[in-house]
Amino acid sequence: MNISYSLARPKASKSSIRIKISINGTYFFVYPGISIQKDLWCEKSKFIKKNNTNQECQAVKAKLLAAESLVSNHILEFKYSQTKISFLEFKTRVIQALNPRKSKFILEEGDLTRSSYILEFYNGMILNMESGKKNNSGIKYRPSTIKSYHSSLKVFREFQESCETRFTFLEFKQRELDAFGHFLSVNKNYYVSQQKKVLTHLKSVLNYAARLNLANNRDVKELQFRFKNFQPETIYLTESEIQEMASISSFKNKTAELARDLFLIGCSSGMRISDLVKLNDHSIIGGHIHLTQTKTTGKAVIPINGKLNTILTKYDGKIPHITGNTAWRYIKELAKELPSLNVPYTEKKFIGNSIVDVTSMKYHKLSTHTARRSFVTNELLNGNNPHTIMSIAGFKDLKSYYRYVRSSSKEAAEKCLEFWGNGIE
Repeated sequence: MNISYSLARPKASKSSIRIKISINGTYFFVYPGISIQKDLWCEKSKFIKKNNTNQECQAVKAKLLAAESLVSNHILEFKYSQTKISFLEFKTRVIQALNPRKSKFILEEGDLTRSSYILEFYNGMILNMESGKKNNSGIKYRPSTIKSYHSSLKVFREFQESCETRFTFLEFKQRELDAFGHFLSVNKNYYVSQQKKVLTHLKSVLNYAARLNLANNRDVKELQFRFKNFQPETIYLTESEIQEMASISSFKNKTAELARDLFLIGCSSGMRISDLVKLNDHSIIGGHIHLTQTKTTGKAVIPINGKLNTILTKYDGKIPHITGNTAWRYIKELAKELPSLNVPYTEKKFIGNSIVDVTSMKYHKLSTHTARRSFVTNELLNGNNPHTIMSIAGFKDLKSYYRYVRSSSKEAAEKCLEFWGNGIE
């Protein structure tokens, strides 16, 4: 075990100091965010020059000694703790403790191959993403993608804790994967789309581990990522229900009214709530909203109809700032006041391994996608072309688009008769 110091840029007049930590025949550098003038540094002793009473020297010295003490504590934990930790986890803890924001830390593949535990490898892979590592297409991971991986990692950690074990790549077989799928559908009550996301992320982790020879490539390829193939019911608001929402005149406060208005904008435009709360960031040119979608970065041009124009005019084109969570909380409270939503609603759900009927109040079925789903469904029922709706709402393909269509069989039959122009009297 050895801790030493050096200048990151020895020829510069001022340089940051890096710490070299050697342990078990390997080493790595840490950049704790401490800088010093070159003339105050002794290259021979690899430390601050002795007998220097300069105030800057004393401050830097104190920081370095504090950093050394912290590193020593982590080394002792790594070597003697009853709970065994891997080299990768040790390195991660040291880096994050010394300078979590500014440390120039990118895990090398050699670091990752020292971890046989899935959770630690998973965390290291995300650290690589945050440090700017590119994907197979040579593109850096978007913040939204990294956030999604963090959420999936959290769920996998919960699953591991519920099993009271630490999964290794060699131990994680089809039985463990099926148990994880069961955990997602039953314990977490995840929709199919949520299950797919978490399992897809885990598959990426296992594939990457296989490329680094941590996991058996053949075993990984043979894994079947199964999930409960049952899509829970979701609702949309009919035009009369949207009008009922628009007719609310009494509000708890101005924020509640703003949340309602944003929901109505979503019902008239198909915008996601992540875009609605940033409405002021989008350009309005020639009666259209020019939108760069937060989730996909895709472009969309939304025509401003009469309902949408009324709300924008109400705020003089400047929508006050509100977070998505705040807006959603008020929308759910307002939904309880609507007679059309304050009624029992029965749906089919997975309970254990069985599909059963579950009844709750209809307003509980509202989600952050309800406004977007309402726009898509109502426009389709009104005879608008699916490709036109896709373009306005920013859908990339028909598969994604049709997930949002929620018309009932009865509504479809009525539209069919309307198209035919007759029916049985």
